[in-house]
Amino acid sequence: MDLVFSRWTTPILWALDTFGRQRFVELQRSIGTITPKVLTQRLRQMERDGLVVRTYHAEIPPRVEYEISPLGASLAPVFAALAGWSDEHLAEVDEARAEFDAAG
Repeated sequence: MDLVFSRWTTPILWALDTFGRQRFVELQRSIGTITPKVLTQRLRQMERDGLVVRTYHAEIPPRVEYEISPLGASLAPVFAALAGWSDEHLAEVDEARAEFDAAG
């Protein structure tokens, strides 16, 4: 579970699945609040785990692109289910939070 649901794995995979192959800076912009250091660490781990494919282009200047692997893409139904659950139940979560906060 930690492999897929760590803090940044889901947003990285979602961005690569939604927007396709991206360079590092493009991916960082797609996600928004992630630092370069954390993005580098997560991408390396996800490449090691087989969820992301890194392609190095020996050009001047060098270019590196990341894309979701077939294994990573197999998680798309899980993300879709989570997004559906959020759409359906987010109002209930907000209500529960408001009730909790009002009581305490």
